[in-house]
Amino acid sequence: MNFNYSNENKKLIKNNKEEIKWISAVLIGYLIISQLILFNGRIPSSSMVKTLQIKDRILANRLAYIINKPERGDIVIFPHPDQSEKYLIKRVIGLPGEIISGNGGLVYINGQPLEEPYVIGPMAGGFGPITIPSDGYFMMGDNRNFSSDARMWLQQFVYKKDIIGKAMFVYYPTFQKLP
Repeated sequence: MNFNYSNENKKLIKNNKEEIKWISAVLIGYLIISQLILFNGRIPSSSMVKTLQIKDRILANRLAYIINKPERGDIVIFPHPDQSEKYLIKRVIGLPGEIISGNGGLVYINGQPLEEPYVIGPMAGGFGPITIPSDGYFMMGDNRNFSSDARMWLQQFVYKKDIIGKAMFVYYPTFQKLP
């Protein structure tokens, strides 16, 4: 038996080259998006419950603070100030230059109680007053009594340069836009 595969082999190689180009373009696009534009994360703890649940998958916008500054209420991702290999997700509570404190179950900014509809129940204990440096932010979890946040960290402040991105969406197990 004599088989001639030369034309078929050429077509197969040509098709594979096109597929390899397409797969390469997709992988390069994914790497660019995942490293420069979006941050994909999983919620490991209950510190942000009721807003975020354990095992939620989120996407954060890495470009959110290139021009703009973080605002009070933003949910952000950043390396733990005391353990840089670990990433955290918390809410921006105190802004640069403010005096923050907590007592009687409430957080106070410059002596005024902060309205926080996203918090579960009153906060136990107290802290402060603490003056936030001109380039720092004070982060707290929404589930105050089960959140290790700026109240407990050795380095209490997160700086804009260290914020990886602003959480925008929960995409698993359900889709929800974050405030």
